Amino acid sequence: MTAKCLIIKNKQMDEYEKKANDFLKKTDTQIFKRYIKTGKHFVADKENRDIYEIKIIRYEREYIFKYGDSVHDTEKRLISYLTKNRLDEFGYNVISYFERLKNGDYGAKGYSMQFEHRNTFKKMTESEEDLKEWESLKTKNENLKPSNYYVLSCLDGFVDCDDVDEFAEEFGYTKPSEAIRVFNAVKKQADELQKIFNDDELEQLNEIN
Repeated sequence: MTAKCLIIKNKQMDEYEKKANDFLKKTDTQIFKRYIKTGKHFVADKENRDIYEIKIIRYEREYIFKYGDSVHDTEKRLISYLTKNRLDEFGYNVISYFERLKNGDYGAKGYSMQFEHRNTFKKMTESEEDLKEWESLKTKNENLKPSNYYVLSCLDGFVDCDDVDEFAEEFGYTKPSEAIRVFNAVKKQADELQKIFNDDELEQLNEIN
């Protein structure tokens, strides 16, 4: 990605985030995000992702649900953290280190690797304490949590069909159990959001997507 494309992309994301924050301000709504763990969230997940408890509050009404962040953003935050906080210690192969860390190539006593590009041979060990520090940061640091835009853009206050078979056909579900599970979850989300927002506000919410 060129620098120009990156600037355009960042500008677009700023606009999306502003739209989400404007909606929250206009509707007098608050969002609270609590980091739970990194693990499998969706049934089909093969890789770990950061999982959060999201609480949407408006006046005396609230909606609480679990949110699975994207695998890409989960890994990006991890790499960004190490690049910022471990660069002097570990050098520019820091991303390679985290790739190996992510793949589980470390033992109970920590993980050691050699940076081949360095003239002086060094070994570094990442202890379990470092991993706990990272987990703690995700719990406390709001900047390491998903943006309001990402959270709101995954919500939908309307269900276009009331029949599970029609729902399965429209969205390509072949397993009845999976179709029923997702259909019920979508309906529950819509019901909860309709308790908080009116139809006009739900239309505005959908426009954030």
